[in-house]
Amino acid sequence: MKRNNNCIERDHQYSRKLEKNSRGHKDIDGISAVFDLADAYYNYIDKQRLMKKSRKEKKWIWKEKKWRTPAERAKIKLKLGDKYQLLNLIKKSYPED
Repeated sequence: MKRNNNCIERDHQYSRKLEKNSRGHKDIDGISAVFDLADAYYNYIDKQRLMKKSRKEKKWIWKEKKWRTPAERAKIKLKLGDKYQLLNLIKKSYPED
């Protein structure tokens, strides 16, 4: 039985780019911080459109009409603004006391 793993493969490609850049670094804590930041960027800021393969025409077509983040697909609503979205996400993650 053939399975559709396109979403997982896209996520692995994203992780492989980070892993390639982190080779040779000695500080594990720094690398894990970079990976955490990249995951937050991918899930909350980076907008994508899902595609699917048409059975009839045997080519890739858009599955969604608008660009959305994975968090928006999961119905997680955060107001990050138009500018400095990553900075606003970090500030929401670590609120001041």
